[in-house]
Amino acid sequence: MMEYFMSIWMWIGLGAGCTILILLLFTDFARADQSVSRWLDPKWLAWLGAIAYMFHNVEEYGIDFTGTHLGFVALMTGLFGENISTWAYLGCNLPLVWIAGPVIALICWKKNLKGMASAMALFELVNGLSHVAQGFNLGYNSGLITGIVIFVPFAAWVIYVIYGKKHLSWAHFGLTLGVAVLYHVILIAGCRLAVANLLLGFGQFVYMTVDAALLVGLNYWINKSRFGNWK
Repeated sequence: MMEYFMSIWMWIGLGAGCTILILLLFTDFARADQSVSRWLDPKWLAWLGAIAYMFHNVEEYGIDFTGTHLGFVALMTGLFGENISTWAYLGCNLPLVWIAGPVIALICWKKNLKGMASAMALFELVNGLSHVAQGFNLGYNSGLITGIVIFVPFAAWVIYVIYGKKHLSWAHFGLTLGVAVLYHVILIAGCRLAVANLLLGFGQFVYMTVDAALLVGLNYWINKSRFGNWK
């Protein structure tokens, strides 16, 4: 059952992502300020950031541009060996993409913390650039195209809307970007622990879930602090 779910979960996410994207583009769902374009509304952008990773997941785990299923699993196995379990891949994605992303968007919307809109955008920027960095060494890797086509332009636009228009300081940008980098550092550390047989099975899922919770918690703290004062 676990292996079957591993083969289909990204398609479930794609269905959810497409549904929410239609609502975002063709209704006033998640729009907080209808006096401006939805593309300038940080609360709307927060929801767009929440679903962007669902499309990225399809290239990583569904079908990549070489026609490979679970291509990212093959990549990680080549880098770290067999010790990274199915639990790790599910833990790295479901708590982050299906829970943390929407929770960040909800906090942005319900708590009026507009700076939360940059949390997933900058996270996705770091992730997309990591695929680019891998590309220099390995060539095409599962997630590279959506990293370049979706993550980098989306993050650049959010940076322009939030920081280019001086709604928030560059200190806020630095802290938010730092949290995104920290998540990836902790993630890689978890892979190293798995390789050393110090983090096994379901423990890998728990570890990745805590990492996602930390991403949400630290971004919430940043935006509740003086750095999150919207101008």
